[in-house]
Amino acid sequence: MNAAEVDKVIAGVEGHKIARGIIANWNPGVLHGMHAANQLGVLAKSEKLSRETCWSVFQAGFSTRKLTPEQAALLQESFNRAFDMYDREDALAIFCMEHANDNQPQSKFCVPRGNTDPFEISHQGGLLQKITEWILDTARVPVREFATISTLAFLGALFGRRYVTPTGLGLNVYMVGVAGPSFGKDHARGAIEMLADDCGMPWLIGPGDVTSDSAIEKAVRRAPVHVMPMDEFGALLQGVTGSQATSWNRTVRKSFLELYSRSTKRWTGKEKADDKKDSSPIFFPTVSLLGFSTPTDFYTGITEQSFNDGFIARLTIIDVKNAPQRKRGRPVLVTPRELVEAVQAAYMLAPLNELQRVAVMSGGQKPKMHVCDWGEGAEDRWLEIENWQLECLDRYPDKEGILGRAAEQTQKFATLRAVSRNPAAPVVEIGDVEWSYAIVQRSLDTIEDGAAKYMVGSESEALRNAILRAIEKAGSKGIAYSDLTRAKGVKAARPYELEASLKWLEEGEQMRATRRPGARGRAGTRYFLSS
Repeated sequence: MNAAEVDKVIAGVEGHKIARGIIANWNPGVLHGMHAANQLGVLAKSEKLSRETCWSVFQAGFSTRKLTPEQAALLQESFNRAFDMYDREDALAIFCMEHANDNQPQSKFCVPRGNTDPFEISHQGGLLQKITEWILDTARVPVREFATISTLAFLGALFGRRYVTPTGLGLNVYMVGVAGPSFGKDHARGAIEMLADDCGMPWLIGPGDVTSDSAIEKAVRRAPVHVMPMDEFGALLQGVTGSQATSWNRTVRKSFLELYSRSTKRWTGKEKADDKKDSSPIFFPTVSLLGFSTPTDFYTGITEQSFNDGFIARLTIIDVKNAPQRKRGRPVLVTPRELVEAVQAAYMLAPLNELQRVAVMSGGQKPKMHVCDWGEGAEDRWLEIENWQLECLDRYPDKEGILGRAAEQTQKFATLRAVSRNPAAPVVEIGDVEWSYAIVQRSLDTIEDGAAKYMVGSESEALRNAILRAIEKAGSKGIAYSDLTRAKGVKAARPYELEASLKWLEEGEQMRATRRPGARGRAGTRYFLSS
């Protein structure tokens, strides 16, 4: 089926443009295909299209994806499940709610991927929005994604050990921003450091680098709730997870793994041989991470073990590919009084008495924490996300290292958003869940795309990926052979290695070559990504 035939099949259907969009925006990967299949199945049922007609439409969408028969069968299973699950009335309601304004809470959502843009500032609300806006307003290179994840990491420290999610999760979050040089990563990180200092809360900011588990334990004993803002996070990963990492450095990863899950439990660190050193338990350590890295450094620091032990699943990774627009302006070295007062007020509005507030600052005391409530329909929506996660893991057990914390992260972000909106009596609404799941989904997209592009299992695969990146960077004009041989990651290759990789990619239809008539050898050849 070509595009014209697809349009003809669904002509007259009110949502046909969205159906085309579902297919057009389908990112590479089977997990994304399952989302698309599910969405199209619901749309099909709501518009009274036959199963056969709609499956033909969807087949047209993935005909160029080169899926295996097994992968295609999984997509069809996802499509059929969505098609069979609802009668037309329910399907139509689901479809309409999926594309409704996110500011109008709904009571029932069943489609995995939503339409909310979590990095649109007006969608954030509360203290979350105020801090994000300030970071952007004071940035010479404003990046809304990095401003948002920096704010979430700061709020994880501000509200940590004071509130827990409706199911009792702590509010520590591990946020990572990935982008090339000159994307404004340093400003977002520095802004939350300035904010904590100007608010008279320097303890909220932890060390920017750690070399061992002992260093982490020292920081946690000093302040049981804080955020560690780390530059060059990829370099840290290489040091603690790479093949050259020492056993001493690997203890850093182990500590971060433990701390993520101990924010509502006791943590003892490691026993010391020296009786004079403190080995008493720390109650509810709530440590958040905020790291930034370039794609190459970040994915170089990731190993198979990082997926197997759940370290990557604990991270929320947001990449930015399009260079932000720079702006002029004087540097702001002091936080505005209005924002300082808003942060201080939010901190004091927690429903705790004075003794309970003191306990928050002492790792040796078990703090009293406020359990946030669910709003109408919010718990049901979150359970749908959790069920989706469990169903995916049942089909793809090897995805545990990516998907294993998706529902948990969604609930943490939703609670931070709710507390930022009303610290005195926070209620997690369905809009909070949808907003938060959109961040998690963006992270899953980043991991799947980045791992495929940057993580390699051999030198040949590394060379092929470098070739594809150079062609992609060249854009629609393609790249000449002479320029390709000078590209990053390609220029060190031997001629026969380059020829073999070009042949492999061309035969696999991942790229195509056009040659000027009469040109000899590789002269006059340009390379393009296959459409």
